[in-house]
Amino acid sequence: MYTHGSRVSAGTKVCGRARSSVVRLVVALAVLASVLAVTACTSTESTTKKPGSVPLGHVGESATYQPSKVHGGVLHAVAGPIDSLDPARSYQQWVWNMMRLYTRTLVTYGEPDNGNAPVVADLATDTGTPNDNFTQWTFHLKPGLEFDDGTPINSAAVKYGIERNFAADVVIGGPPYLVSLLDNPDAQYPGPYEEPPPPSTIPGMPAPAAPALDSVQTPDDATIVFTLNRSFAEFPKVLAMPSSAPVPQARDTRAAYGQAPASSGPYKIESNTPLGGLVFVRNEHWSADTDSVRTALPDKIVVEAGRSQLERDQAVLSGAADIDLTGSGVAARTERTITSSSTLAGRSSDVLNGRLRMVVMPTYVAPFDRPQCRAAVAGALDRDAVVKALGGPTRAAAVSSIIPLGLPDAPKATDPKPPEKPAQNVAAECWPKGSAPLNLAVPNSATELLISSTVRKSLASVGIVVNDKGADPATYYSQTIGNKDAVTAQALALMLIRWNADYPSVTAFVTRLADSRANHNAGSNFAGLADPAIDADIDAANATPDPVAANATLVDALQASTTYVPLVEEKSVLLAGERLTNVVINPSYNGYDVALVGVAHTNG
Repeated sequence: MYTHGSRVSAGTKVCGRARSSVVRLVVALAVLASVLAVTACTSTESTTKKPGSVPLGHVGESATYQPSKVHGGVLHAVAGPIDSLDPARSYQQWVWNMMRLYTRTLVTYGEPDNGNAPVVADLATDTGTPNDNFTQWTFHLKPGLEFDDGTPINSAAVKYGIERNFAADVVIGGPPYLVSLLDNPDAQYPGPYEEPPPPSTIPGMPAPAAPALDSVQTPDDATIVFTLNRSFAEFPKVLAMPSSAPVPQARDTRAAYGQAPASSGPYKIESNTPLGGLVFVRNEHWSADTDSVRTALPDKIVVEAGRSQLERDQAVLSGAADIDLTGSGVAARTERTITSSSTLAGRSSDVLNGRLRMVVMPTYVAPFDRPQCRAAVAGALDRDAVVKALGGPTRAAAVSSIIPLGLPDAPKATDPKPPEKPAQNVAAECWPKGSAPLNLAVPNSATELLISSTVRKSLASVGIVVNDKGADPATYYSQTIGNKDAVTAQALALMLIRWNADYPSVTAFVTRLADSRANHNAGSNFAGLADPAIDADIDAANATPDPVAANATLVDALQASTTYVPLVEEKSVLLAGERLTNVVINPSYNGYDVALVGVAHTNG
């Protein structure tokens, strides 16, 4: 159902008669068949090499690839399944990237510079004015802002959009940060859909007030004042998420809002159908004069969502699509195709994506209540074997750092050396002869089981016997390793996790893993850490606008605990379509920045 016909690069010979018209493919299998046919009969030219012999490129990594300011044409995109088009309900970073087409926030991420994307003003006039301890933030809206129906974007719409996040029984999903920072634990706000209490039957008694989010004040149409329940210097990064986007109350359809969300960006949703895809057209009420971030180059954007990775890869390879919005990178078999052609390799990128694969040792499960036993496991793990299992150095990099080193506020230190291999006496002390095997929790998926096999072999080499405990991937983090009672009942001494930050920040990566104040039976402190010193380090990092030094202390403390042991940081091989222009990788979304791209076109 790709609505864009297959294209063949100039100079490539194919079997049979050349096809000059756009071929509309009805089903995904037809796309795959046509691409495979083209691939099978392509002649070997100077651009074709032995598979794997051409190094991958660096498209959009440090400079804009095919820079352009040309407006027009239709951008054809493919993507995986979309969790929601409601900005308060999505929890997929690539969807957040796509939402910037129709959703604006007070602040957003600007064009990346040397691998980092700064927070810049969007709907607001600046990135906010905090008080001295970062518990209060004030923003002012730019003049002349309008939704796609011409109604003004005002402070009330911004507040209402944020209030929707609190209606957890209706607006399901989405990141937790706004609720966590703005709610009053002693009088929790239920969201804007809560019915007001019935009027008093006592004469003269005033009617009870409806619940209100007092932590967000709108003294006038252009001013928003946030009062947080703790110091948080990175609050603008939270506001850069689409969950803070303005919503006009009159157009809110509650749980169904994602079917027709209001637009504050350069595009609006024209249609969303299984056959026609998700179609964006220009929003005539958006003005470039108020938006220094989005280029709005294409006239129209068509997204074919719900595609498998192989379908997406083949669509971009064939020219049926210009971009894969998902940003997860191509499959290994597609990478082999790319590295057999200097033309394709020249349109590729090979980048670390900020996702760490780690082994977790919960401190409340024996023998990992003892630091020396955790250190023994940490020293026995073979990271290079994990890289090999995942497909080699273009798919992952062996790391020992507890955080992705590409984070903008990461301590300026090199990746620490892996721990030393355990001494025989330590291994014997922790795992006496005849001890029961350790249980390793792992999601039941091919990649995860491959990693667990490698971990088991590493540990067996020093006499540590491990058994897999497979779990449903859909509930693995919430009901298996995220539930202390379940972990204890199954004696899950080891866990495999895959972790990335919701926004580019050390504390965003670390806090939910290490803060003892998180509810472990509904959270992600998988190691069960309860270290007041680490909690204090988290608070110190959150309370300073320049957290590099505080982050160094926090990272060192967490690294020393050996409760989370990093194995590898994943890499993504990205491929830009032949027509794609103005290509930049935005690390905040781990993919090409869709707010900037355009297409080279002649007749659309």
